[in-house]
Amino acid sequence: MEKFRGEFAMIGSALEDYVIQLLNRHLTPEEKELVIFAPTLKLKRLPNSKADIYLPNGIERIGIKYPIIIEIKASILLSGFYQQENIAGQWLKYNKSGEYWLVYRDSYISKPVNSNPRFKFISIDELSELLGDREHNPSFLTDNLNKIQLTEVDQSELFKKARKSLSENNCTVVLGAGISIDAGAKSWNDLLKSLLQRSIEHTPIGQHNDDFNDVNRCCGWSALITARYIMRSMESSVVIPEIRKILYTRGPNDHINKPSALFIIARLIKQFNIESVITFNYDQFLEEALKKINVQFVPFVGKGETHKKELPIYHVHGMVSRTDDGATDLPVLSEREYHALYAEAFHWANIELVRAFTRNTCFFIGLSMTDPNLRRLLDIAKIRDDKSVRHFILMRKEPVKYNIPNPAKDAKHWAIMEAQFRELGLNIIWYDYDDNNPNDHSDLKKKLYHLLGVVK
Repeated sequence: MEKFRGEFAMIGSALEDYVIQLLNRHLTPEEKELVIFAPTLKLKRLPNSKADIYLPNGIERIGIKYPIIIEIKASILLSGFYQQENIAGQWLKYNKSGEYWLVYRDSYISKPVNSNPRFKFISIDELSELLGDREHNPSFLTDNLNKIQLTEVDQSELFKKARKSLSENNCTVVLGAGISIDAGAKSWNDLLKSLLQRSIEHTPIGQHNDDFNDVNRCCGWSALITARYIMRSMESSVVIPEIRKILYTRGPNDHINKPSALFIIARLIKQFNIESVITFNYDQFLEEALKKINVQFVPFVGKGETHKKELPIYHVHGMVSRTDDGATDLPVLSEREYHALYAEAFHWANIELVRAFTRNTCFFIGLSMTDPNLRRLLDIAKIRDDKSVRHFILMRKEPVKYNIPNPAKDAKHWAIMEAQFRELGLNIIWYDYDDNNPNDHSDLKKKLYHLLGVVK
């Protein structure tokens, strides 16, 4: 049984581990060999549904000699109970002799009357009593099960898993602003600084170049609110031309000849036949790189269908082309556009994001993951498939305090970050952080080459 626990730890928690130990004390050696963790239930209506544990031969010591599916929950609300009752009903329909156990620690509903006697709603205390376990310690559940296991994930194993996903799964690349910086674009704050300066130039009242910090402070250090402030001081007709000037300060081949991380990503897209790209960036640096290596693509800034031979690139926050005669859509820059975009639950951008998060394996590159809407959509996708941690994100391994390394504190911080991101369905692939040059992406490029199978 031990050989399964390492695999299960990738998707489980201390609570699941506790239940495994509880069962381990009461299964025969033969039963332990047959245990399956995170089994797919193969339901017609819910084909991706998984449980935590499958005991195909039951538990002989308590007289159960038929299959048992066990789903473990830290807490249960009424909606969660009905969801599990529905899943159990479908599974039991095709497994006439089995039982489905919903095992919980905390319940916030009164004990329901089950319509199906083979669907068991069991607390961990009741499970322990059913097994006749003498080592069960209720206080352990209260004191220890919420503690994070502070062990960092083996990065070499994670790379193998990532490359296997790229080779075998339908994949989506999700890009953030950090990846465009390496190609020559300005950071979000630098973009806003430049726009503020341009707005000053169009305003009769002169202001100083260092006003950005003052404006940002007055706006609560929120980039979205600061952008809204700046937009109020600019004529709408000059916004896109000014953004274009700021974005495209280099020639179209500069970042390709470098090469930039984006050009390596373009190669990765071609090599692994990536299904789609979702980008939060306004620029078309990726399109320029893909064109260079003869990959057919179609950029989208709204609803639309794509031909199967063309790679769809969804610009979910708008797009500004290099030339004024190219395809352009007003970018989501300020708080106003951001709220308008996400006020509509069925906006095409939200639909594309959730579709990718629930159906594909996603590789996140260049994102800080502080966007609340992005995290909300990942949580929604994780609720639909709460046993899967199939996505990957490449992140800089920054210390807790800038320029002040503290090995013990940093190790704990990184382990907590990994645990937090697993809750969102993401595995972190770390790349090194250079204290002296925060914009250095050399190790990120090495990791991307590693995914390509190229040693640099």
